[in-house]
Amino acid sequence: MRSVIRFTPVRLEETGLQSILAHPVVPASLCSHNLDLAKQALIKRGFSYIKQENSSYYWHLPDSVDDDRQVSISERDGTVWIHASTSDLEIPMEAALITEIWDDTGILSQTPDADSFFSDMLLAVRAGKLSPLVIKRPSPVLQKSKDPKKDYAPFENSAVQIQRVFEGRARVLALIAEKGSGKSYGVERYVRNGGAISLSAKTWAAEAAAQRFEKRDVPSVVRYRGREYLWEQVKDLPVDARMANPFQHGNVCEDPERCDTLAQKGGNPSESICPECPVYTECQQRGYLSQPGAL
Repeated sequence: MRSVIRFTPVRLEETGLQSILAHPVVPASLCSHNLDLAKQALIKRGFSYIKQENSSYYWHLPDSVDDDRQVSISERDGTVWIHASTSDLEIPMEAALITEIWDDTGILSQTPDADSFFSDMLLAVRAGKLSPLVIKRPSPVLQKSKDPKKDYAPFENSAVQIQRVFEGRARVLALIAEKGSGKSYGVERYVRNGGAISLSAKTWAAEAAAQRFEKRDVPSVVRYRGREYLWEQVKDLPVDARMANPFQHGNVCEDPERCDTLAQKGGNPSESICPECPVYTECQQRGYLSQPGAL
């Protein structure tokens, strides 16, 4: 016994397959971060993408068979606007902010009206009735800062320039160099060859360098003394006794506190205070003012 299978022709429209096959593909991006967020909100609610016209994107309502029942979204003033084609929906027919319709889009809320900038939610937060966490803030966008352009000359060129300075007729030479292994050989070679340098005794690096030179019997290292040098040991002595025998205790200035105060305010003690000092002549011979000449 043979079984007969009969096929009944069915119109493609009756199966709904035609509408599925003809359904437009949702663009991967709507060319805007806010529009992409709005797209995800529409897809999550079952809307189907239809088309794009100018700057507007049209969508079918969920389970809608009426082509006239649509919604469209567009971006203006930095946010997304939405409106519906019919009045029987929960979306207004006049363009409205999508953030006022749905509160889970992730789009930063903005209001075009300056008078309504302070929303009820913001006022409630300021009054302490709501937590500040209810205010949605955009994720910070971090950007890599550009490094300033750095031009490094070849070491050979730098060495030649430094050597020219060392060989010149400069009376006092100040050199700011990097610390670390291999950074101070040029200075040390200069000193060992008979050059003279002055080391400030305020930093441990200068003290260490001076001790290293002294251990190698390098006689041309001069210590530069600040006005406060050994002042703590002599400031309690009577003024008359100190002025009668200045600099007997190793200090280099007999009035350092007043001089430093003037210098901090932008003055020049060597022009304002020192000429009136009772030991001005002695200071030029063996005190603080004698150091530039000695160097």
